[in-house]
Amino acid sequence: MSGIKWNENELHKVKCDTCGSCDGAKSFVRKDGMHVIECSQCGSAYLNPRPKDEYIPRYYQEDYFTGVSADQGIGGLRPASETKNSKKNLASEIQLLERKVGSLKGKKLLEIGCATGELLLQAKQLGAESHGLEISDYAASVAREKGLNVITGTTDDEPFEKCSFDIILCFEVIEHVISPQKFAKQLSSLLKPGGFLLISTPNYACAYRYGEQWFGFQESFEHIYFFSLNALNKIFKNAQLEFKYTESSKFIGGSIKQFNIFSRQIERLKTYAYFVGQIGLLNTIKAISMRSSPTYPFALGHEMIVLYQKSD
Repeated sequence: MSGIKWNENELHKVKCDTCGSCDGAKSFVRKDGMHVIECSQCGSAYLNPRPKDEYIPRYYQEDYFTGVSADQGIGGLRPASETKNSKKNLASEIQLLERKVGSLKGKKLLEIGCATGELLLQAKQLGAESHGLEISDYAASVAREKGLNVITGTTDDEPFEKCSFDIILCFEVIEHVISPQKFAKQLSSLLKPGGFLLISTPNYACAYRYGEQWFGFQESFEHIYFFSLNALNKIFKNAQLEFKYTESSKFIGGSIKQFNIFSRQIERLKTYAYFVGQIGLLNTIKAISMRSSPTYPFALGHEMIVLYQKSD
């Protein structure tokens, strides 16, 4: 399948949300036929034209949360199995938080777009005062059945007091929202001074390597924005959030699964050459040596996760 087929009257032209420019530096066509434009001024990339605001919820029907859409290759979530609270079974995002921020015990934590609550449940088991916000009432109701404090809605509904959270988690959300610039400021307003935001999103920098064959253009057709680390940092800097750390998946977004053994070796050498050009020889050697780690401590892979801290 190739995603939702939009009628012309359901689409509209938009400006860059970050800087207001209408100028495009590059353009790509996704597998679903939608056009991605990269802003020549700030580097943000976005669908243009894109579905009108009132039609975007069409992406998020029940199939999106049950795994049906994901199995069809058009985007969506796959249900995660629940695990007990142990270091071995902790999600990598939670482990990263504990390494970079410290113990979650007693911290007031909010997850935006918590879906059915698997990560939120782990944070609660580690002693965090956990809260969730989820746009899908179906997903939120599943999370509430687990005993989690989850509200159905969006940040536009202003369901929480300002400056009330120590930590906000926001995984695979910013690429979906109508205005990332507004969204970033909303997240910042909910954090206490000195509070942390941990966010993840597909890494648009990979499109420079793979073009329209980048995995981010082959699936997940509900995404309307695409960010490199530099573009993401510009947005959060405007929201008084300071960049602290990033890491990324070891999957770098290509079609290596289709290669034979010889082609895989050639692709691996090309990858190392790409790394040297991006992060230098010493950091490339460091990345290669991290075979036991599920991530790279650089924004090189298809999926990047970024830690920000709010100014005091």
